[in-house]
Amino acid sequence: MRDIDLSEYDRPDLYDLENGTDQDLDFFLAQARQTGGPVLDIACGTGRIGIPLAREGYQVTGVDLSEPMLVHGRGLAGELPISFLKADCRDFDLRTRFPLVFMTGHGFQNLIRDEDQAALFGCVRRHLAPGGRFVFETRNRDISPLASSCDRKAYRSYRMPNGEWIDCSIKQDYDRKTSCLHYRIWRENRRSGEVWQGSGLLRFPSEGEIRLGLKAAGLEVVSCYGDWGCEAASRTAPERIFVCQLMA
Repeated sequence: MRDIDLSEYDRPDLYDLENGTDQDLDFFLAQARQTGGPVLDIACGTGRIGIPLAREGYQVTGVDLSEPMLVHGRGLAGELPISFLKADCRDFDLRTRFPLVFMTGHGFQNLIRDEDQAALFGCVRRHLAPGGRFVFETRNRDISPLASSCDRKAYRSYRMPNGEWIDCSIKQDYDRKTSCLHYRIWRENRRSGEVWQGSGLLRFPSEGEIRLGLKAAGLEVVSCYGDWGCEAASRTAPERIFVCQLMA
């Protein structure tokens, strides 16, 4: 299996400040209330969703490839009922089935090849309890600003807990034939001038490609939403959020 570029996740503190959002939290809390636990969080990162679920009393298992993200997550979780395990989402076996399995934060888009996506879906099938749900999302490539190329440009700025500012810039190279984006991000401390770099590859698969892959793995889509408020998927909706179950 092809290695995944993890350099983007070497500074989990900065990553969380840039990408921290709770717009999907209510959605996953509602899913957990409907399915019950335990819960499997694939590509869990620092536990952005897993930790709030654990605070609600759900037993959560998070798996991720990035050791820095896992270490940071364990520190944030303290004594909450959540475990952080280092594992490749394409090849792991916890010997447990879960009523709720999810992969959020657009982690699915790190899987560039069809074989990688198929391997993930196979792992999900082995870990999903009968009647359970598997939820994941991808950006809508028709409107996502990331599905394009650009020279290095200012991206965003934010303040760290110590009061110092970080200025980010990004360069994007998007291949429309493969629907894949190679990006590089620079993060510069405004005071010290210190710079941290990260890069990655993202794929923007079509809804049809995803549905075919799920079907081949024995999974079926029961709902597809366009945003975290459960609006219907459409050409102009920002997300493709798939709620899946095992095929009968």
